Order: sequence, then structure tokens, then C-alpha cells
Amino acid sequence: MYKEPEVPLNITRLSPAEAQQFLISSEKEVLFILHTIEHKQSRAALFFNDGKNFLLTTLLAVNEQGLWLGTSGVEAENQAALASQDVIFVSSHYQVRVQFNAERLEAGRHRDQDALFIPLPKALLRMQRRDYFRLPTSTQPPLQCVIASPDPASILSDQPITIMDISVGGVALVCEEHNIDLLPGNVYQNCQIELPDIGTLNAAIKVKNTFEAVNSDGSMQKRAGCEFQKLDGASEIMLQRYISLMQLQGMK
Repeated sequence: MYKEPEVPLNITRLSPAEAQQFLISSEKEVLFILHTIEHKQSRAALFFNDGKNFLLTTLLAVNEQGLWLGTSGVEAENQAALASQDVIFVSSHYQVRVQFNAERLEAGRHRDQDALFIPLPKALLRMQRRDYFRLPTSTQPPLQCVIASPDPASILSDQPITIMDISVGGVALVCEEHNIDLLPGNVYQNCQIELPDIGTLNAAIKVKNTFEAVNSDGSMQKRAGCEFQKLDGASEIMLQRYISLMQLQGMK
């Protein structure tokens, strides 16, 4: 059975500007992330006393009201956390660290057992790594990116371009002679990528570079390295789900 590498459980200190890059404030997205943590039984920790102490826990249940967490086997840890004014929840979602400051921590009950309760956070941080994992795509059938031509009257409008690899950061495209001429520095809006079993991603991409590569048969092929522009939280989660699904299928 495939098991994802564990993400270290520690607090990440960010400036307000840095935190804004990773902020998820949609209640629907917050619930989706926390439900996934619950379903996967991902490791979690509660830090308190200005981060100097922590207890390991498990997310037992979550709904619109809040989170129910497992208690520590050491009662003194539970009491110290409950008495603290600054509690930080840390876990992971598809190998990406998730963190938020708890509004408050209370003693609760879940399925007739003692539990810890935190009101649903209004926002959380999902701190995607900057060095994104790039997933080589399948050729049967190929994953494709539909880029509309800047000229609506062009016969090349809405022609799909094959994707060679994809990550949360961007895509590498295979440039055929009949495709739109992708130029470094150009930004293409409303590009669409159909992710099988996940949904359709709509995003702007910026061409960072173009280069020639040698195929296995010795022929040359032009490729374009492209970067997603201001990808929102929902789209990033969609991509991460697709990449994780493909990794899992490849290891079966």
C-alpha cells in the first residue's frame, strides 16, 4: 500500500505578506482541506505556550461548527493546552503543510469519548512548497492545454497543445508547427486543461522559455516552459489532487 511521505509537524513563522500567498479563506475550501485530513487520518499537532509545547493528535471529525480532535494520553498536556491562550493547529494536506491559529480550545466529546474542540477557523494557511514536483503526463491519451489565439478570427483558435509535464507551478508544452507560436514573456488568459476524474482547470499561463529537445528517435522537438499566473486556492487543490491520484495509480 502506498504511503505518502510525512510532512514535519512544526510551526512556520511568516510575515503578513508571505502568509497572504498561502491564505485559504473560503469556508468551502477550508472544510474540504480539513475533511481530507480527517479522511486520511493525517498526523496533526497542537502547539501552545508560544510554540514551546505541543501534543500530537488526530482530527476525529469536522463540520461547519468546528473540529473535534483526539486528546493526549498525558492528561497534563491536555490541561496545559486548554489553559493556553495561543493554540496553533498543524497538519498536512496532500503533503503540503496546513496551519491555523485556533480561536479557542475547549474540552468536548466525540462518540462518547473525551475530545478537544476548536471552532471552525475563518481561514488557514496551506503552504505549498516553492519547488514543485513535476509529473510527467501520460501519452495515451495525452493531457492537453487549450490556448485561445489572441486573434479570435484565427483558424488556430482553441487548438489543444500537448502537455509533457505538469505541476502546481506550471506546465511544459510540446510545440507543434500547427500550434500557436508561444513566445517567452507572453501571457495567455483563460487556458483550459481537462484533468481526468478531477475537473477542468481554467488558468492564465506565462511562457517563461522555449527550447529544443531531442526525442528518443533522434528528432528535434520544440517545447515551452510555462508558469501558472496567480493560481487560486481551489485550482491549486484541484491540481494537487490530480497529481496525487496519478502518483498513486503509478505505484499500484
